This record gives sequence, C-alpha cells and structure tokens, in this order.
Amino acid sequence: MQITEDSIDPRLEPGIFPNHYESADAAFDAGNYAQAFLSAGAASTEIGALAAIMCGAVALGLKNLGAPKDDRARLAAAYGRWSLGDADAALAHLGVITNGAYDGPAGRLREMISAPSIAAAVITMPGGEKGRAFADAAGFKVTEISVGPNDFGTPWPDIWEQAGGGEGPRLIIGIDAFGPYLPPGLYQQPAPVALWSSDHDFFLATRHHDHASADLIIVNAAGECAEMSEFYGGRVASLPGHDTYAQGFGARNGRARDVDILFTGRVFASYMRDKAQFLFRLACLEDAALKIEFLNGYLGEEEYAERIAGARFVPTTWRYPGGIQTRCVDAFRGGARVLESDAQSLGGLLGYDRDWFVNASDGVVREIPETDAAMDADLDALFWPSPEREERFLKFCLFQSLFTGERPLHRAPAAIPVELRGYMREPGLQVYTRIASLNAREPGSAADYNYAAAAAFYAAILVPEKSELTELALQFYRTGVETFPGNLVLRFNAASVQWSVGLKGEASANFMAVIDRESELEFDATKDALISHRVRAISDLFPFGDYHAACAGHDSGGANPRSILKCAAMTFLGADALDEGRIDQAIELLEAAALLFGRSAPVWRLLARARLADGSDAAAVRQAFYRAVNLYPGELPGLLEIGLEAELADGRSDQAADILRKWTLLASRVTSEDGQGYGISPETLAVAQTHCGLLGDWTRSRLDSILSADQD
Repeated sequence: MQITEDSIDPRLEPGIFPNHYESADAAFDAGNYAQAFLSAGAASTEIGALAAIMCGAVALGLKNLGAPKDDRARLAAAYGRWSLGDADAALAHLGVITNGAYDGPAGRLREMISAPSIAAAVITMPGGEKGRAFADAAGFKVTEISVGPNDFGTPWPDIWEQAGGGEGPRLIIGIDAFGPYLPPGLYQQPAPVALWSSDHDFFLATRHHDHASADLIIVNAAGECAEMSEFYGGRVASLPGHDTYAQGFGARNGRARDVDILFTGRVFASYMRDKAQFLFRLACLEDAALKIEFLNGYLGEEEYAERIAGARFVPTTWRYPGGIQTRCVDAFRGGARVLESDAQSLGGLLGYDRDWFVNASDGVVREIPETDAAMDADLDALFWPSPEREERFLKFCLFQSLFTGERPLHRAPAAIPVELRGYMREPGLQVYTRIASLNAREPGSAADYNYAAAAAFYAAILVPEKSELTELALQFYRTGVETFPGNLVLRFNAASVQWSVGLKGEASANFMAVIDRESELEFDATKDALISHRVRAISDLFPFGDYHAACAGHDSGGANPRSILKCAAMTFLGADALDEGRIDQAIELLEAAALLFGRSAPVWRLLARARLADGSDAAAVRQAFYRAVNLYPGELPGLLEIGLEAELADGRSDQAADILRKWTLLASRVTSEDGQGYGISPETLAVAQTHCGLLGDWTRSRLDSILSADQD
C-alpha cells in the first residue's frame, strides 16, 4: 500500500475478503445471499429474485420470480410466502416437490408451516430490549432468556427450567449474547442454535467458541459471511435486510434540508482508521458552498431523527462490504441518501428507480427528492417493523436449519471470555468480578489467566477508586506469565496493562520478551484475546484495527499479527525513551518498529516528534508527519505545529497552507457535543494564530471565526 509522504491525502484501504463462490448460484447455495444478489447483477434474474427473497426483500423477490421453475426456487418461494403469512401458498409450492435433493427439506419446512405454534428461545443481554419484540411474533411461542452474573456457568437445563421449563424449544437464538451469557450445555441440546453476529474481527477470540459451536451464524454483510464461512464449520448466512434498526423513525416532510452532509457518532477512533480516513476526506472538501456538519458524539433518538431530516447525505463506511448498516436505514427513513465508500451497493433490494446509495466519488451536489409514500413502501418492504421483523428472522433461522447438517464438534472452553462493554458501574462490577473469579478457580491454561486478569482490569477501569482490583489484575498477569511464559498474547497484555498503570520497568521486561522471543512464543488468534481496543491508554499506541484485520485475514497488506505485536512492543518502549529524553534509543526502536509494520500511525506520530527533537532534517520530519496523518487523520491536531514548521523550514509555504487549511476545515466542521471544534486547544489555536497569514481564501474567514470565538 502506498502512503503519501508529501501532502495530506489519506487513502482508504479496503479489506481483502474471500470470494470462493464460482457464481451467484454457488453463493446462494452456500447461504451468502447478499453476495448472490450482488453477483446476480439484477433482481429481475431468477437467481437475483431468489437472493432478494432471502435477503429480506421478500415481496420484491417473489414478484420478480414469478412461477418457480425448479425445486430450489419452489423451496425459496415457499419460505417467502410463509414469511409473508400466506401458509396456503407456501404449502402449495412445497406440494410440487416430491422427490430429489429438496424433498427432505421440503418435508421439514411443511411440518414447520403446518405447526400451530413453534417454541423458540431467544437469549439476550440482561436489561436489553432487542429480544422483547420476539414475544409478539405470530406463530411462535417465544421464551426470552437473559443470563445474569450470578448464573454464569449454570448449565442450560437449569437455565431452561428457571425460564419456565417444559418441552424444549424448536429453535434457540442468541442476540448479542456470547461467552458467559450463553450457558454451558447449550450446544449439546437438540435444537439448532443460531447466533446473530457482527464485528467478527474485533471479537474473534472472545466469541470463537460460540461461533465454532453454533449450528447457524447469521450476519448482515456479504464480506463478513464469506470470511466467517472460512473459519467455522456451521452454516453462515447473510441477511442484509435484518438488523436492530430504530422503530418509528420517519421523515419530517416539509423540514428544510439545510445540511449537505451530516454525520453523528464517533468521527475519529484510532482503531477504525478506514472510517476516519473516509470522514476526514469529506470534512475537508474544499467547497465553500457545502454545509458539512459532523457531530462527534451520540444524540438521543428524537434529536438524531430531527438532524437527519435536515440532511441531504449521511456518510457511511464499513469494514465488511456488501451489507446495509442501521445508519443507512435511519438515513433512508429520514429522507436522506447514503454517501458510501463501498462500491458493493445493495440498493437494488429497495428498487432501482432511486439512487439510494451514492458513491462518494460521484460528488454530493445532486438534489434529493422529498420522501414520498412510495419510498416509505419500498423501505417497509425490506426493513420490516416489529414484530414482523422478528417473525421473519425466526422463520429465516428455521429455514436455514434445513441445510445445517451435523453440528460442529467443539469441546467446551476451559476459560470464560470477557469483553469490555458499556456497562453501568454496579452491573459491570458484578459481571467482571464474577468472570474473574470463575477463571481463577482452577486456572489450567494461559487463557484462564488472560481472561481473569482482563476482567479484573476492566473492573478497575469501571471503579478506579478500588485499587485492589488493579492489584488483582496485575497479580493474575504476573502468575499467568510465570506459569505460561511461552504465551505471546498473555505476555503482551501483561506488559501493556503494566505500562498503562505506570509500572514501566515491569512492563519493559515483558515487552523485551515479546521483541526478543516473538517467533518462538505460542500464538493462536482464535484463543488468545488481546486486551480491549476500548482501553484508551493502550489504543493510543497500538493499531488495534490493523491487528484484528490481520487476525481475521482481511488486512489489505497481508500483515502478520505477530509482527504487529512485536512492532507495538517497540512502540511502547520507544514512547518511554522519547518521554525520558533518550532520543537516539527512541528513534532506533521506532524505526525498527516501522520496518516491521509500516502502517502503525502511533509509530509515525512518535517518530515525527523524535526526529524533530533529534534535529533531523525537515524532510525526515515531514515524512513521519504525513505518514501518521494519512494513516490516521485524527493525529493532525496533535502534530499541527510539527507539520507546519517542517514545511516552512524548506520554504514549502503552499504545502504548509494546505495543512492549516485542512485543520481549519476540520475544526469548523467537526464539533463535539458542547460545540467545541475538533482539535481545538490552546496549543493549536496559538499555532493557527501564528500562521494564519498562510490562508487567503474563504478558509481564512473560517479560521478568523475560530480565532475570534476563542477570544470571546
């Protein structure tokens, strides 16, 4: 991958995903219906119509299919009619299938459709709302189950008995529940288990046991479906029409669309470089007439809906191509269009008479027609309201169970995984301490110590005044490393946590072991969970997004995750050396890290500072500055002065002006919840004031407004 070194020009790096389907038909048969639809090219073809049915655009697919011509089409049409509530039409299709490969599935589907009610269990997170609408799904008797911390480790038969017992369910679905929230023995009972899953790369290790044990994995996007089908033995299917999108989210007709591009949420997160690169390019569009508002924070549902109602475009980007995010659904419901970075658009599922998705390279100046009843109907035909959405999902999972074959054999995990989630203080403390204690009872593997330590550390983050939790985490790491000195991730996690709490000497010893022994230490990306990317002190120095992409196999540069860990160990030590004034050592460590993995933005950020401190020539400082910012544009505010001075030192005033111009656009178009411009600080304001003469066009007026607002 080429990284620009003489200007700010961040280039997106789309991941590389397996495409092992010879045709749209092959993708369809494998369950990757999103890919089948994309490969078909149009919903009007037979395979395109079948894929549309399975993607959730049931009515559109049935209309385009017409009379089914073979048994595969009849089976899909029967599922479609059943989803729409027309059991008679569904059974009529199945009645024609009397022999051959589809006779068995047709018989089982006929039994499901004819049943007066189907018992199902839906396992969700405690206190969550995503499972409630399942209870109202027509034709199902749904038992909602949530496993709290006190019941972690309780076997499935006991959990089922606590929920009311009786005859076992015909289907079990997990919604956002993994690890300790799915009881032991779940995969030994006879009903098929289907998991609704996302973010496979970031949670590869913590959710691997569940993914490897489930009968079905349901995802949104084609790319994620293809990737996970290479990891797991169960059936993986894509259903882009399903997600937990907001209900009752409608357009405000008559509301003036006075914002050209609107984004709300996390604009810049170091572990999502691709998203940051895409949004940065949009925020820095040099068009004075464009009104661009990026709100770096999350809004309440009403304010969010009101904002979208005033926008023409809502930008989205995603790691896994060929899907439809909830943000897209919200934008469409609000009457906006989606400005996308992904060329694999599924807009055809909504009909081809509108430009639902607009590629960012096509520009953003076209007018958008107002939302009308026909547009709402198109949306309703794919994004069903509750409880019909949940009913469709239950039927989809049952239909997929017709093709699962034997359940994957996967032994029960010895360790209980932990994830850093957005828990409230007291519930989170209960969750983390319970997981820590369960893993510490009889630790027999590196994973036991790794998860026990991580759980205690997450508890300490949640309740920082309880120093004993930090000490407990550190003790778990120390004992774990002593007991299993050959585990690479356990040692790296121990070092990074030790470093984050100020134990630099202890951390250095473990980081040096990672550097010196990386090739001989044990490493398994599906078992060894790295500390969470949500720990800010660590994510500032570790390229989490690149690491997880490498582990999942879709990193665009084919990076080795071992090399990224070794690179990161050098980065932490280099940061210490730089802070302590050991400049030569810092440069040696950081340049070695850059050779190992050249796409770590923290490495180049630190190198820019180290080279400046060392008195390196302006070109060397400039190179590090541009690589850092182009890899992760969130680095720009912190490196603003370094970049400007490096350009001006060589008389490159035009390039310096471009840096200041982009910072100005960023600060004026990206704001936090309190209205503060992104990257504005006393330091950046002083730098901007010193160099404001570099700007002479409309961006100078923007900069003057920023500077005058600070003086007020």
